[in-house]
Amino acid sequence: MTPSGVYQHLSKPRSHGMTSSPAYKSWEQMIQRCLNPSNLSYPRYGGRGITICEQWRKFEGFFADMGERPIGTTIDRYPDNNGNYEPGNCRWANAKDQANNRRSSALVTAFGESKTLAEWDMDPRCAVSQYSLQARIARGWDHQKAVETPLVPIGGSRSKGKKSYEK
Repeated sequence: MTPSGVYQHLSKPRSHGMTSSPAYKSWEQMIQRCLNPSNLSYPRYGGRGITICEQWRKFEGFFADMGERPIGTTIDRYPDNNGNYEPGNCRWANAKDQANNRRSSALVTAFGESKTLAEWDMDPRCAVSQYSLQARIARGWDHQKAVETPLVPIGGSRSKGKKSYEK
């Protein structure tokens, strides 16, 4: 199908008056990366099968579900980053939330919860920094032990904080 054929059903209505709004710009970029094979981002979206639900192919349907885009956010497919753009799988998210929702984010499971390294770093139950946690996981530590075991400072006793060092 030619790009013009792809867009036939996506005619941009002129009645909503929102073509310069942040939500419209996000919608337009979503359409491009999922439906336009000429778009540079297409291989990471439409090219790997990510689609847009029928009601969101018109801006009014998208806007009815998502509302205006808050300042400092962009659209994020969550909770399923490999899922489609559709109600129940999209949110407006800031850069930090989106960074934790990447395909490349490694998940660490401890206390019955799976979180990214950055999320564990913010959790008070984690006894080490995300960098120490990453190093432990890379060395083959059990996830639970990697999260809950405090660092052992060189020369001795166990530390209570995240500020000591271990080799």
